[in-house]
Amino acid sequence: MKLPEKLQIGGLDYAIEHGGVADESLMRDITVAMHKSTDSVIQIASWLSEQTQQTVFWQNVAYAINYVYLDSVIDNDLLKSLGQGIYQIVEQVIACPRLSRVQIGGVVYSIEKNDVELAAESRLGSTDHSKCRILIMSWLSPQQRNQVFWHEGTHDVDHIYLGGKLKESEVDSFGQGLYQVVRQLGIELVLEDEGAAA
Repeated sequence: MKLPEKLQIGGLDYAIEHGGVADESLMRDITVAMHKSTDSVIQIASWLSEQTQQTVFWQNVAYAINYVYLDSVIDNDLLKSLGQGIYQIVEQVIACPRLSRVQIGGVVYSIEKNDVELAAESRLGSTDHSKCRILIMSWLSPQQRNQVFWHEGTHDVDHIYLGGKLKESEVDSFGQGLYQVVRQLGIELVLEDEGAAA
């Protein structure tokens, strides 16, 4: 994935700076990437490998989502791990949008439509960590399905990378911000038995 030049997160327009001025600024601060909330800027060093650039991009997207959607309530160390886990999911969806399973950390989750279990719980989606399943209602629109997938993916990353430290309200807000970002970047899940994403 090519790094975007800009992103909207919540109601803020973020500039993504890569190379040039960003490199000079980052070298002064002796760092490889930076989220500047007051300026709505994410800076990423151009001297990093492509994979490291992607990792720090998603980590800084996590910082920005936390700032905009959650008023910075999630600790920065947790956000770093959350961003790494999100990038792992993003990579798989980009490589194969028709996923029937997704690996998070060392755990492989199946992605299943399961109206019976979800209706019994009055939910649109759920994660069953004991059976390594992400459940999604079959009748959801592509947009709703993707919102649910990224919400549940946030739960799974929280479970595996953070030990379940996030509250449901934090997962919900973070998942909404994450969905806003992935949608702008054209990253959409298509369940195996469905046509192309709308």
